[in-house]
Amino acid sequence: MRLFIAALFVLLLLPARAQNPFYRKTDVAVTAGGNLLQYAWTGGLNNPQFSEADINNDGTADLVIFDRSGEILLTFLNGGTPNQTDYTYAPEYEPGFPQLHNWALLLDFNCDQIPDLFTSANGDGIMVYTGQYTETNHLTFTLFDTQLTFPPDETNVYVAIYDIPAITDVDNDGDIDVLSFGSAGGFVKYYRNKAEENGQPCGTLQLELETDCWGNFYESGINTSLFLETSCLDGLAGNHQHSNSDKSGLHPGSTLLAIDLDPAETSNGAKELILGDISYANFVMTTNGGTLQTANMIAQDTLFPSYNAPVLLTTFPAGFSVDVNNDGLKDLIAAPNTVAQSEHYRCAWLYHNNGNPTQQFEWITDRFMADNMIDVSRLANPAFFDYNSDGLLDLVITNFGYMDEGGDFSTALSLYRNTGTPTQPAFELVSDNYSNIAAQFAIPRLGLRPTFGDLDNDGDRDMLLGDKDGYIHYFKNNPNPDGTANFTLFQEQFQGLDVFQYSTPQLVDINKDGLLDLIIGHHNGALRYFQNNGTPTNPVFNAATPTNSFFGGVDVKEVGSPTGYSAPQLIDYNGSFMLFCGSESGKIHVYNNIEENIATGGLFTKITDDLLGTHIGIRANPAIADLNNDGYLDMVVGTYNGGLYWFSEGFPINIAAPAMQQNPVLAYPNPANNLLVLQWPQTSGQQTPAHIWLYDPAGRQLLYRCITPASQEAILNLPQLPAGLYFAKIVQNRQTFTAKVYIKP
Repeated sequence: MRLFIAALFVLLLLPARAQNPFYRKTDVAVTAGGNLLQYAWTGGLNNPQFSEADINNDGTADLVIFDRSGEILLTFLNGGTPNQTDYTYAPEYEPGFPQLHNWALLLDFNCDQIPDLFTSANGDGIMVYTGQYTETNHLTFTLFDTQLTFPPDETNVYVAIYDIPAITDVDNDGDIDVLSFGSAGGFVKYYRNKAEENGQPCGTLQLELETDCWGNFYESGINTSLFLETSCLDGLAGNHQHSNSDKSGLHPGSTLLAIDLDPAETSNGAKELILGDISYANFVMTTNGGTLQTANMIAQDTLFPSYNAPVLLTTFPAGFSVDVNNDGLKDLIAAPNTVAQSEHYRCAWLYHNNGNPTQQFEWITDRFMADNMIDVSRLANPAFFDYNSDGLLDLVITNFGYMDEGGDFSTALSLYRNTGTPTQPAFELVSDNYSNIAAQFAIPRLGLRPTFGDLDNDGDRDMLLGDKDGYIHYFKNNPNPDGTANFTLFQEQFQGLDVFQYSTPQLVDINKDGLLDLIIGHHNGALRYFQNNGTPTNPVFNAATPTNSFFGGVDVKEVGSPTGYSAPQLIDYNGSFMLFCGSESGKIHVYNNIEENIATGGLFTKITDDLLGTHIGIRANPAIADLNNDGYLDMVVGTYNGGLYWFSEGFPINIAAPAMQQNPVLAYPNPANNLLVLQWPQTSGQQTPAHIWLYDPAGRQLLYRCITPASQEAILNLPQLPAGLYFAKIVQNRQTFTAKVYIKP
């Protein structure tokens, strides 16, 4: 193991160097209710935003999901089967997107038939990227404008960071306009694109503030309905009057979706508006009785669609218009838009557009796409545990909790049984309420985190659960007649252990005395070590005096952040420890030199603060084991989005990393621009897929590709990179090759 540690240290710290030994996997089979989960390892959904965009230049609109929670992007290819939802997860298209914040919408604004990208600017506004295809038909983006403005003072087009604007051709003149609420709220501002009127080419965003009260309505935010036929003049010129007390003077938060819901044969193209409000669970749909030039909302459906199953999403729904079943009609998806107080399990309400005689929406599911993922609502905490003693590690997942109709949470354990083999894991959902944990607590306990170990020396593994209030709860394993584990609460708030907030315990024999000790992560990003001073049948932890309150000097907080939410996994191989620690930022920190510093209270050596080298969201919670007995670590990581990611290592953990060859890789053209070809020697043994990474000199991962079928050549479309030196790493058949790559100015 020390050889592995040394090898990992070299791979992560030396220049050619800043190597990432883990690569992502999405092909481990998972079933639920007899159905294969097509997107099992995509991380779950909390606050998804849906756009259709052709990401591979095949003429078919694919699906792009941006999730406000954790700022995660997912890309799915559309097989295009008529009248069917036909998406395949395609993570290789995700690196073409820039880092996004708050909201993101894709549509073509420059008439080149390539999707462009509108997203939240730094501050309250809109940033724009233009789309291009690479030589291998991957959609990528170039920054077009950091902040959309309008004359005469080039004021920012205001979009609050918690809002979603409507970006569409409002007046049907062929260019893209913007509808959004102003900073004071109440009225919708219409930013009309005058490019066509001023003789400018398509692709010019020449926005002017056309009106401060598009549609002549007012949203007060104090109830679920709108004031219709209300002008900008303080609401006094319309048919309906509302007092100044109706106006907060501060925009509370709203989402807008502008679509034409009139029958095609009678429509004049004027768009209706579907609104969501931060204070309410419903949609309001306003009927536009005006013209393309002058919108006028004359009617409203305050429980849209009231003719079917109204959207009721606890709070703050957002609407998205996407043809998900390839019938040529835009369907409606409703999703929660607030991160903190949303329903995160039933988080994607799909309504099919029946289209006859008008656009009528029919409710289909409240878990669109999420029903094909491992998704336990909010904050997934995984752990491996052989619950049926068959020698295969099963998967237990806890969560923050599931929200009920009243807005209260109750927690539950999900159990996935390993139905695979010792060399090929596969998982099947056994229960999403394993051992009925919530019913055993005296009061609700949320934000649970499991760890397993035999605490009473009866030959089976018991369970400790940490919770969001910082406590630990002890469940004894009283096996069922068939030998499967069954957990019964033995002691709530076990031995008074309390780390204040979000305890993430791990049972592990730290001092090698045969007794399971405790390390506990918590909200401040550090670790506490509690030595077990009891006996094999009666563990004793001194809650008042931890053995070490700052174990190893571990602190996974980001600079300037008051919290870190550490989640430890101390792994013991061949008598040596390595510590993997999840964090609030979503990064996995790795430490060694642990045994040498346990007794002395010294500091561990940090190998890396970003093991995975890729963004997977926030609140990373790792579970680690060798699931296929290949000598490699497998790591399942849960995040705040409620789902899981699977990562596996690219070289063995029980031998030294293969020596990196000095000059066996042919890289051309070198210097490169947009395209890079890598060729490397054939490796010995059965040929396996090749894993390729590109890093900058600081060790940041810029690109990852998995080349299948097995090959000794890769043609890479490079993202836009500054000129300079970069490093490529290739891992195939447990052999590692590196090359220096230069990018042209």
